[in-house]
Amino acid sequence: MQKILFTAIFLVLSFFAKGIWASTTLQIYNGFDIHNATIELENIEQELSKKNLNYEQLYSTVKLINDLQDQASNCVDDGKEQLKKLNELLNNNEIASTLSHQNDARYHELIADKQLHVKAIADCVFFNYQAQEILNKINAMMGNTPMFNLLNRSPPVWEDFNPKLFFRIAFSRDKFTHMSGFNKLSSAQKATTVMILFICFFMALIVQKIISTFKGSFHNKLVNNLLTSLTKSGLFFLLVLIGPIIYLYSLLGNETPKPTLLLASNAILYYAFTLILIRFFVILFRQYANDSDKRLLSDIYLRGIVFVTFLLWGRLATIALQDQWIPPALLRFRFVVFCTLLILSFGWFSWLIFRLPFFKEKMSPSSLRNIKFSLAGIYFFTIVTAWIGYSNFAIYFIPNVVTTLVILFIVWKVSYYFGYLFALLNNPGQPASEKIHRWLGIKSTQTLTELLVIRIILNTGFIVFSLFLLMKVWGISQYHMDYLKTWYFQGGYVYGIYLWPVRFVRAAIAFCLLLMVGRALSTFVARHSAFKREKYRQDNIATLINYSAFSIAAIIALLIAGINFTSLAVIAGALSIGIGFGLQYLASDFVSGIILLIHKPVAPGDRVIIDGTEGYIKKIRLLSTQITTLTNADVIIPNSHLINKSVTNYTYRENKICRVNSQVILDSNGDLGLAEKVLLGVVKDHPSVVQEMPYTPTVSYELVPSKDNLHVTMELWYYIKNIDLKQDVSSEVNFNIVKALKEHNLCPGHYTE
Repeated sequence: MQKILFTAIFLVLSFFAKGIWASTTLQIYNGFDIHNATIELENIEQELSKKNLNYEQLYSTVKLINDLQDQASNCVDDGKEQLKKLNELLNNNEIASTLSHQNDARYHELIADKQLHVKAIADCVFFNYQAQEILNKINAMMGNTPMFNLLNRSPPVWEDFNPKLFFRIAFSRDKFTHMSGFNKLSSAQKATTVMILFICFFMALIVQKIISTFKGSFHNKLVNNLLTSLTKSGLFFLLVLIGPIIYLYSLLGNETPKPTLLLASNAILYYAFTLILIRFFVILFRQYANDSDKRLLSDIYLRGIVFVTFLLWGRLATIALQDQWIPPALLRFRFVVFCTLLILSFGWFSWLIFRLPFFKEKMSPSSLRNIKFSLAGIYFFTIVTAWIGYSNFAIYFIPNVVTTLVILFIVWKVSYYFGYLFALLNNPGQPASEKIHRWLGIKSTQTLTELLVIRIILNTGFIVFSLFLLMKVWGISQYHMDYLKTWYFQGGYVYGIYLWPVRFVRAAIAFCLLLMVGRALSTFVARHSAFKREKYRQDNIATLINYSAFSIAAIIALLIAGINFTSLAVIAGALSIGIGFGLQYLASDFVSGIILLIHKPVAPGDRVIIDGTEGYIKKIRLLSTQITTLTNADVIIPNSHLINKSVTNYTYRENKICRVNSQVILDSNGDLGLAEKVLLGVVKDHPSVVQEMPYTPTVSYELVPSKDNLHVTMELWYYIKNIDLKQDVSSEVNFNIVKALKEHNLCPGHYTE
C-alpha cells in the first residue's frame, strides 16, 4: 500500500514539475524571455503614442529593440536546430513505431517537446514581426525629428507686441536669489571666496612683476616681444577669476539645476579670457606693424570688444531670466533685438577685412564693391529673417555661413596639397618623381595612374567627410546622417544592387598599391642580371610577375570589396562555355610561352625555319615570337606554333655549323671523276668551309634518265662554320664551281679550244 502511495505522489510531482519546466522553457527560451520582451515592446509602443520623444530617446529605443530582435533571431535559429533533431527521431519509422506501439512515455515526451519548440519559434517570429513594425514607425518619426530646426517660425514681432508689456514684467528677486545659489553659501564660505579673490589678485601682481623683470633681457627679439605682450595684456589677472570660480564649483558644482552664480562666473571668465587674448595678439602685432597697420589693429581691438560684450550681455540676460515669468511676446522681442544688435556688431567687426592688404592690392574696385554689397545683403537678409519670425535661422545663419566657408577653405587647401603631393610624385623633373618612375620601370613623362586613382579616392573621401560636417552645421536630421553613415560603412541597396562604399574604397586603394608593388618587383627582376646572356628570360619573368601581381591584386581587391565568389563562380562557369572557345588559343599561346621560357628550344638570335619562314628570332614574348626574315621583314608567330609544329633551328645550343649543298647536272659521257675533283677542289681551300671530320665535303651522284641521253646530278655537300654567312658562302662557292667547270670543259653547252 505504501509503494502504491509513493508511486502516485511521484507521478503527481513529476507532472507538476514537467508543467513548470515547460512553462519556464516556453517563457525563457535559450536565454530569451519572450514574455518580458513582449511586455517591454508594448510599453515602448505606448510611450511612442503618448509622448513626443526627442532624437536621443528614439535612438536609444532603436538600440534596445535591435538587441531584442537579435535575441529573438537566436531563439528562432536554436529552435529550428532542436526541431530538426526531434524530427529526425520522430521520422525514423523503426524508433517511432516501436515507441508508439508500446505506448512509451518517451514518445509522448518527444511529441510534447516538438510542440513546445514549435510554439517558441512561432512566438519569437511573431515578436520579430511586431518589433519591425515598431522600428518602421520610429524610423518615420526620426526622419522628422531634427537636432534643431533652423526653419521653425514664430509669429512676427509686430503681431502681438504691446509696449505696455515692458511695465508688466514680474521679476521675482526671491526666485533670482534662489536660482543663483548665493543663499546656499554660509557667511564663512562667502568670506573665503572674497579672501581667495584677494589672494589671487596679489598672486597675479607678483607674477606680473616677476615676468616684467625679464623684459628685454633676452637676445631673441621674439621672446622679448612675447613677454611684453604678456605683461601688457594682463593675462595673469585671469587668476583673479579662476581661483574663486574653482572654489565655488567645489561648493555648488553638484547642485541641480546649476546655480546661475556659476553660469554667470563662467560667462565672465570666457569674456575676460577672450578680451585678454585679443589684446595680447594686438599688442604683439603692433610691435611689428607700421602706422596704418597699428590703426587697423586698434580698430580690431575696439570692435572685437563691442562684439564680445554683446555676447556677454545676451548670455547674462538669459541667465538672469531663468525661472522668471516673462510674457512670450516680450521674450521674442528681446531676442530679436539682441539678434539685430549682435549681427550689426559682427558686421561692423567683419568690415575690417576690406582694410587688409589682400583686398587693397589684389582686387579691383568693382570686385571689392560687389563683395561689400553681397556681404551687406547677407547681414540685411539675416536681420529681416529675425524680425519676420525666423529667429533660430537668424542667430545661426551667419555662424553657419562662416563655418561653411572655413570648411570649404580647408577642403580647397587639402585638395591643393593632395595635388601638390601628386605633382611631386608624378611630374617630370622632380627627384621623387624620377625615382618612383625608375622603380616602376615607366617613362618619366608617363602618368602614374595608380597614384592618380589614390589621389581621387582620398580627395573624394575628404569631401564626403566635409559634407557630413556641413550637414551637422546646418542642422540636417541626425536620422538622415546616421542613415548615410550606415550605408557608407555597412552598405545598402541602391535600385536593387547592394553597394558597400567603404569596402570599394579600400579595395581600390589596395588594388593600386599591390599593382605598384608588383610593377616595382617586375622592374627589379628585369634590371638585375640573373641569367647569363638570356635577357629575354628575365623580361618574360618580369612580365609574368606583372601579370601575376595584377591577378593577385584583383583577387584581393574583390575579397576586400565583399564580392561573393560563389555567385561569381556560377557566372564565370556560365560565361566560360562561350568565352572558352574564344580564349582557348590565347591560353594555348600563353602556356606555350611558359614552356619556351623553361625548356628554351629556341632563343633570340637563333636562325630557324618555322612554317616555311626562315629568319632570326628577335624577341620571345609570353604569347608570341617575333622573327626577322632574311629579307628584313618582321613576322609574328604564335608561341603554340613553336610547340605544336616542327621547327628547324640551325643554331640550337650555340651550334652555328650549317650543311649546304650545290647541285650540277652533267652528261653521263663526260669525265665524272674529273668533275668530282673540280667540285671538291673549289671548297677545299675556302676559309669558311669546315674540312675536319666528320664535316669533310662529299659528292653524291644521282641518275636523271631522259629520252635522248642519260644525265647525272652531282651534289656537293659541305659544311660552313657560321650559319649567318650561308648566303654569301653558297653564292661564292656556286660561282667558283661554274668557273672551274668551264675551265675544264665540263660545263654543259660550253667548250673551249
